[in-house]
Amino acid sequence: MNRRSVGVSPVVSFDRLLRGPAHKTRAGRPRSQDIRALIGMTILALTAGRARAGDTRCWVDKGAVVVPAAFGDIAGDFVLDLARPVSALHDTRANMNGLTGTNATATLSVAGVSYRRITVPIMDLDAETGRFDTTINGILGADIARGRVLTLDLRGGGCRLVLGARPPRRQGRLSLTWRAEIPVVRATVSDGVKARPGLFALGTTQAATVVSAGRLSRRAEAGDPIRLRALEFEDHLFEQAPAKIGPAPADGLAGALGTAVLTRGLLVVDGRRPN
Repeated sequence: MNRRSVGVSPVVSFDRLLRGPAHKTRAGRPRSQDIRALIGMTILALTAGRARAGDTRCWVDKGAVVVPAAFGDIAGDFVLDLARPVSALHDTRANMNGLTGTNATATLSVAGVSYRRITVPIMDLDAETGRFDTTINGILGADIARGRVLTLDLRGGGCRLVLGARPPRRQGRLSLTWRAEIPVVRATVSDGVKARPGLFALGTTQAATVVSAGRLSRRAEAGDPIRLRALEFEDHLFEQAPAKIGPAPADGLAGALGTAVLTRGLLVVDGRRPN
């Protein structure tokens, strides 16, 4: 397949590549790319107690996964960003609780699991959280999977986060591997003429899929939705998936899959064996 930049069109229809009904699993059809495990994971350490399963209901707000959690005395809503290696605390919320400086140390509690004496950066997160109607206290990064198995279930319009000791014994798990301290999945995006395979992060902060090396097929007017002709991963095909052009979360990645297409299986992030 051609690995050149993929055009992203505001208004397109799928017609030439990856034929098949939208959002259907095509059993028996060879995958466009052989998905093999990548060896190696580097992730900042979180110190937790002995592994014990915990879970919590979450919700999707403006395309982002929002999770109830607490960092010390700061309890409320946190955005889950699995494309970000390190959790962070919003400086505005931290200052309201008398926390100043560049870092803070406290117990982080999420999904029934407590990570004791965790140090996280205090940062200006207005760009990431300003669009929400409610107060967002901070961001939960991929580091909360350290030493555990994080399972995110967005199927059927629901949202559930589980932090456990073992992967769930259920079908429909996506094949995730690690790159640049974040979980990634192999996917292929297409404009109907060219296809571009690559590794994509899990963009749990927005509905749209981010493509790092793309261009618009025509000038988009204000308010026009931008869409991919086709997106395929794990034998799931999506037509007209919402998309945007933007930087990849890390070097070597092709972009980030948005929550609009992360609804076809369990997202299981295994952080039990970091390098």
